[in-house]
Amino acid sequence: MAETIGGVKKPVTVIIRCYNEMPFTAATVERLFEQRFQDFDVIAVDSGSTDGSVEVFKEWKEKMKGKCDIRLFQISKEEYFPGRTLNMAMGHAQGQFAVLLNADATPADEYWLERLIKPLQEDKLVVAAFSRQVPRKETSPLLRHDIERFYPPFKPHFNWKYTVHFSHVGAAVRRITWMKRPYYTATYASEDKEWAKHWLDAGYKIEYVPEAAITHSHNYNLAQYRHRMYIEAVADMFIYPDMKPSCPRQVKSMAGAILRDWKRCLKGGKALAALRAPFLRFAQCLGTYMGQKAGKRLRPQPADRD
Repeated sequence: MAETIGGVKKPVTVIIRCYNEMPFTAATVERLFEQRFQDFDVIAVDSGSTDGSVEVFKEWKEKMKGKCDIRLFQISKEEYFPGRTLNMAMGHAQGQFAVLLNADATPADEYWLERLIKPLQEDKLVVAAFSRQVPRKETSPLLRHDIERFYPPFKPHFNWKYTVHFSHVGAAVRRITWMKRPYYTATYASEDKEWAKHWLDAGYKIEYVPEAAITHSHNYNLAQYRHRMYIEAVADMFIYPDMKPSCPRQVKSMAGAILRDWKRCLKGGKALAALRAPFLRFAQCLGTYMGQKAGKRLRPQPADRD
């Protein structure tokens, strides 16, 4: 049964994950309650924030009393594990659709939520829909290029199954599909990609909704970017059991990325970014290769797989 506030069933549960995301937490929650579609309740999961994020949720909980139920779950930073944390939150959700939103992912306008859930309302084969991510103004040019390439303002003509772009940073999920198959917990990252691949393999649909945009980006330094690529590559080795580490493939990928960066940077007059490109792409490809090697060691052998 859907959550009931004042006798009215809420068809959507918005799940917000947070860890020290101020000032974005305040902006995201405020924009959420500015949405034209308001038939939702909220579950906020905070992983030990110390920056005032928890107070934002508590203030809105009081402010929306009698209008929107806001449940706050507080866990420690050490307890946070993406798949397990989402499974916990989804287990408490009661809406037909669950909308997953990071606290630092701010809806671009008041139409975001209704546009995001529309594909699930119109087509029962659609198990999930996800937002376009727009980089913040302060995002470095190279990382901005990646985000704009992965999340363009139009629907690209390629198969999402073989890309990393489906993201729970801003997504709507048909909750019955999660009940049939909860999120992956074997590795730290990419629970969204693994879940999406399962349903796509089963003949269902994942919709990219570019008109439902969120503002979201990270300014990773070289070490942070290498680590991010590492944990994603470890997960990929579990998700794609036939994948093998390949140094030549990573070198080829690095060369292509550098050339692509140079073209865009020089066209946009970003000479310093062009100089940084080889270092960033080396960190990216090194992290990916090392993660693939680690994932190969860690993943179950064929006889051990389900």
